[in-house]
Amino acid sequence: MDSRRIAIFVLGALLALAAFFSPVEVAPQAKMVFAITVLAVVYWFSEVLPLHVTGLLVSFLLVLFGGFSPGQIFPNYFDPVVVLLLGGFMLAFALEKFELDELIALRVLKHVGHSPSRIVLAFMAITAFLSFWVSNTAAAAVMIPIALFILRKNKLATKDSSFAKGFLLCVAYAATIGGLGTLVGSTPNPLAQRYIQDLGQSFEFLDWSYYGLPFVVVFLLVIWFVVLRIFKPEISGLKIDSKEIRMDRSKWLVLAIFIATVFLWVTGSLTGLSSSVVALVPILLLYFTRLVEENDFSKINWPILSLIGSGIALGFAFHGSGFDLFIASLVEGLITGLPLLLVIFIVVVVSVLLTMLASNTASAAIMIPLVIPLAPVIGIRPEILIVIVAIGVSLDFTAPMGTPPNAIAFSTGFLSVKEMAKVGLLLSLLASILVALLATFIWV
Repeated sequence: MDSRRIAIFVLGALLALAAFFSPVEVAPQAKMVFAITVLAVVYWFSEVLPLHVTGLLVSFLLVLFGGFSPGQIFPNYFDPVVVLLLGGFMLAFALEKFELDELIALRVLKHVGHSPSRIVLAFMAITAFLSFWVSNTAAAAVMIPIALFILRKNKLATKDSSFAKGFLLCVAYAATIGGLGTLVGSTPNPLAQRYIQDLGQSFEFLDWSYYGLPFVVVFLLVIWFVVLRIFKPEISGLKIDSKEIRMDRSKWLVLAIFIATVFLWVTGSLTGLSSSVVALVPILLLYFTRLVEENDFSKINWPILSLIGSGIALGFAFHGSGFDLFIASLVEGLITGLPLLLVIFIVVVVSVLLTMLASNTASAAIMIPLVIPLAPVIGIRPEILIVIVAIGVSLDFTAPMGTPPNAIAFSTGFLSVKEMAKVGLLLSLLASILVALLATFIWV
């Protein structure tokens, strides 16, 4: 272990001890939760340990020192949210395994013409649609190679091409934004659902899309307009040649399971089936039809599922110890009297800044439990505030390490950090403003 890691380990422990022995007037259990949270924040942000390992450490400490029983903490690792994500991951794996994601993209691109701006917009729409159902990373991993193929075909695969830079950024940002369109599109979304349902409110697939989908549609157009104004196409027409992917029995079967799952998610309010119960459908059908095999389960992103479970456990500890109410009382004095629009904008910006330092999942796990008690202070329904945070932690467009799609676009070698930051900062600001406006004048 290098000296940097040792220093971060020690720093996290010292800050946690300082938090526990601070003169904050709260119950001992809340103070312990505060100390464990400080430790988690340091380790999550520095990634001195893998994110899910830090999450497991947090759960261990909550049981050992936090006054919580194993029965209160460990069931969170098989929470309905975790089951929902597991089903989404398995469905996404099947789409990728049988190349259906690439097939959808290539079929649509045949019909968009040769205009560079129209092709970029079509790419963004396809990428966002894929990101509704597969991970943002997978959507970018499918679409960016296709974009590179088109650039090479038109002799534009070079650092000097303004269009190449804009094209790749648009695809990467569409992958990130597309994850906000559905409940299973990005991991903070079902985490938000879990907290909303804990408030005693029904919140299923279409409920999330009511908030997320309009934002996705509007902001995709904003990204398209802004990026192609900064990186203007230097050509007037593009050639598109695509390989042919033939449908076979397995592909048709996966497509049928995909459509059936989406249908059941969308009609959950009519059938009475929760999103997490429906998520078991693709897992079971794909296995029993032998479309996925036993060893395929090892390819699921189990660490992120573990991280989600630990985030839910930490949120439970916030509420169970009263630490969330303490945070709310601290913030109340700072925001009292401020206009609602400004308060919501601040919440979004803080969420964006957090996710510049940590993953969007870790940021959501930290932020959501803290903002819930603020809702009555602000005068807004708590579910709105939860959705605002869940969206906000997915709005970092500024740096290659900000999101996996950013990293994939940057890895092509056509973009500099400065170029990405120039357009990314502007887009993060515009996205924050749009969320604040939607929340203040429509969602409320």
